Amino acid sequence: TQIDWRQHGLVTPVKNQGACGSCWAFSATAAFESRLQIATGKVTDLYAEQELVDWEPQSSGCNGGLMEFAFEYLETHGFLSINTYDAADDDAVDVLLLVDFVDTLLHTASH
Repeated sequence: TQIDWRQHGLVTPVKNQGACGSCWAFSATAAFESRLQIATGKVTDLYAEQELVDWEPQSSGCNGGLMEFAFEYLETHGFLSINTYDAADDDAVDVLLLVDFVDTLLHTASH
């Protein structure tokens, strides 16, 4: 039996990474979004893919990376809000830190 979780309102819409080899960032973000939905009952699009591609230092952006590195980055740095990230410059970034939330998700997922 196939289930399209989007039809049940349990996941965010499908995203397109284009020609960028960033499946690792999309997969990691989707995993966090799913854990958030399980924890809160709300579907939340975290929009963290571009942040991971741009800033996660152990991966190679559009040239590949690992979900494990993305999880480590997000556990340490949290997420930026989409409005903040789109408008961010090098001098001032209003960071929406969700470090405690990320830590909770990571530890809940391992049990």
